[in-house]
Amino acid sequence: MTAASGPDSGWAPLFNGRNFDGWYTYLPSTGKNNDPKKVFKVEDGMIHILDIPETDEKQEFGYLSTERELSNCRIRVEFKWGTKRFVPNNENKRDSGLLYFFNGPDKIWPRSLEFQIQETDVGDLWLLDGSKVTTKVEADALPMYVLSGPLRTQSRGRIIKSGDFEDRNGWNRLELVLDGNKSTQSVNGRAVMRAWDIQQQSPTDPNTFLPVSSGRIMLQAEGAEVWFRNVEMKPLGEAKPSDPPKQASLLAVSSSPPARAQRVEKIDQQPRVVTPAATPGQPPSDAIVLFDGKDVAEWAYRDGRPAQWPVVDGALVSKSGTGNIYTKRKFGSAQIHVEFATPDMPNAHGQARGNSGVYLQGRYEIQILDSFNNPTYSNGSCGSLYGQYAPLVNASRPPKEWQTYDIVFHAPQCGADRQVARPGTVTVLQNGVLVLDGVAIQGRTTSSDNTDVCEDGPLMLQDHYHPDVKETFMQFRNIWIRPLTAEVSK
Repeated sequence: MTAASGPDSGWAPLFNGRNFDGWYTYLPSTGKNNDPKKVFKVEDGMIHILDIPETDEKQEFGYLSTERELSNCRIRVEFKWGTKRFVPNNENKRDSGLLYFFNGPDKIWPRSLEFQIQETDVGDLWLLDGSKVTTKVEADALPMYVLSGPLRTQSRGRIIKSGDFEDRNGWNRLELVLDGNKSTQSVNGRAVMRAWDIQQQSPTDPNTFLPVSSGRIMLQAEGAEVWFRNVEMKPLGEAKPSDPPKQASLLAVSSSPPARAQRVEKIDQQPRVVTPAATPGQPPSDAIVLFDGKDVAEWAYRDGRPAQWPVVDGALVSKSGTGNIYTKRKFGSAQIHVEFATPDMPNAHGQARGNSGVYLQGRYEIQILDSFNNPTYSNGSCGSLYGQYAPLVNASRPPKEWQTYDIVFHAPQCGADRQVARPGTVTVLQNGVLVLDGVAIQGRTTSSDNTDVCEDGPLMLQDHYHPDVKETFMQFRNIWIRPLTAEVSK
């Protein structure tokens, strides 16, 4: 195989599609290039990992590593999940990884940085066996990469990606930029992680960290069947992933072109009449009422079972463990009104305090959190588009007080190839205060489970789980929606 020509010129294959020349396999029980069960194999020009019979026995972890070290280059690879899972990860999220700056002896897991490949977590960064980075994060229980965040140095553990752009059911393209001792991780064209001043422990003195700018790469076998293809590299050129945009004005990113101003000289077609409610915040005449304080007839669980959230004194109550609920109807672009009250949890902090969310189309979370005197990472606070945009201001009221979200959502527009041609946008007013101003949606947010962004989707209310909290009681009331498109599917 030769390097590509044309717009993608300069890319050269790291995997030739025929065999593992230039690579080696490693399994702890058998060592290098000794794979009797065929955990790693080449099939139809692709790398197929863990296409072996499923059993109740523990399947050891392993990896496929390049023999050569790589530096100052772009690396890209496509992956897709298979269906097989293996003990001890058979009941966990499907898991693999692209490890880079791998230096030192073979073991599980060696000194390196991991571009995480795991369901819902693709793009996270793990620091393994004495690796250290400086990045921009908003830190809480778990640090998350935020472009506008403060610089922080971290030498162990996980850093969460800035957004969720994984396709759970199809092929995903990962790109890794290695620029000296800096790296950028992108998922399906979106930069989700950056690291600077990458260092690793000295092999002779564990108290000394040295800059690192080269190393092998590897693909993990970590308990889940997975396919890889188009594993390529290109020496660094001019093209590098760009930063995610900051909040832009609605005019700049609107999902519909602005209406052309027209000179009116006669009475012609008039705007449709909508009768506003007598009381501000109540549904206008064309709204679809999703909760009016009486029952949950408009709501269900994802599998279609009737929602079991109780109605108490006219409020819809989410109790931990009752599960997320979804509207039975599906929507496109819409104006949405939701009222909520967070519980009083004085002994909880950060993301553990009064956490829930409103998911537009089941994909894009407008975060609900008790953010009254409760610092957390900015793009996870109340009023944020979770993991993507921090609110412009903190407009939160104290716990137990009723608050309002007024949301204007323009759904993404897709082309004939069912790829997003124009991103969706969202504007949010919290308690009458503008907190998100027509921001361009950067893909599905973390924990969303409705994957087809070209289709309408339900409104979802989140039953949020946090390991530090036994129970959370979130209240909702007066939920209505005005579709801004002609059709509402049932």
